[in-house]
Amino acid sequence: MEPFATIDDLNARRASDLTGRAASMAEAKLADATAKLAAEMDASSIPWRGRVSAGTEPFASNLRAICCSMVERAIEQPLPLGLKSQQGTAGPYSFTSTAANPGGDVYILASERRTLGIGQVRVGFLQPHRDGGQ
Repeated sequence: MEPFATIDDLNARRASDLTGRAASMAEAKLADATAKLAAEMDASSIPWRGRVSAGTEPFASNLRAICCSMVERAIEQPLPLGLKSQQGTAGPYSFTSTAANPGGDVYILASERRTLGIGQVRVGFLQPHRDGGQ
């Protein structure tokens, strides 16, 4: 399956371009994010396959942006060693650190699910049909 976003799409959303090994890893993560999104949309019965090819369509643009966001979360390391937060005290010598995404997993946020319509309740009805003109 063709990824929903390319390394150029990802680099366009970053302050600095990914090159070399980091770009190769990001391309693999883009494929992972695409597979995860496709599986989620298939499970939610979202008719997305025909809507992705049209580059100007809002759905395709949102899908591309969300795919890039998922990869950015997986590869970002704002603090050393991919830490989410660090804390230290001088008194009784205490220090705490929390890993942001230690496994580098790609995941979908609830707001991104809402944007794509994943997991939303759909209501419909079937018109009853009676045979024999009754």
